[in-house]
Amino acid sequence: MNEVRPKLWLRVTEIILGLLALIASFFIMVFPVFSLDLFILLIALGLVGLGLARILRGLFSKVLSRIKREFSIVVGFILLVGSLFIFLNPSIATFLSFWILAAILSALGLVRIFIGALTKNYPQKLKYTLVILGTITLLLALMAFVLPLTIGYLVIYLLAIGLLTAGIGRITLGLFGFK
Repeated sequence: MNEVRPKLWLRVTEIILGLLALIASFFIMVFPVFSLDLFILLIALGLVGLGLARILRGLFSKVLSRIKREFSIVVGFILLVGSLFIFLNPSIATFLSFWILAAILSALGLVRIFIGALTKNYPQKLKYTLVILGTITLLLALMAFVLPLTIGYLVIYLLAIGLLTAGIGRITLGLFGFK
């Protein structure tokens, strides 16, 4: 069977995004306190921006129906209240963010395992890499579920390592491509 590789720009993009994930992972490992504070602040600021955008869309949009405009305004206020909650309760937001990230990484690990095990059009070494990285990601995410109360900063490192495996996965996909 002839091997068909994706376009060069897609492979380069995969490699660049993988490298960005590696850089972010190393930054988190080197500056865990700063990374955690920045992460929580970015979540809160992101929610403020999204909330204001929804409210403005609801107030001024001419293309949305009345119900969609009202819904947009309500969602915008919910996002603003969520951001206020994060600003006022950063430790609770931190704990919840650990659980959310661990859940996302668990899903990512499972998806990698299933893709590596079930996809027929990937090269064998890519399939093995995906299963191994998926297993590591899943194990680290499961550890993050068990340990957040007792070793909070270990969770940051575990999630950073999960991001590291995600970056390696992107780079591997960019280098080896598809079959």
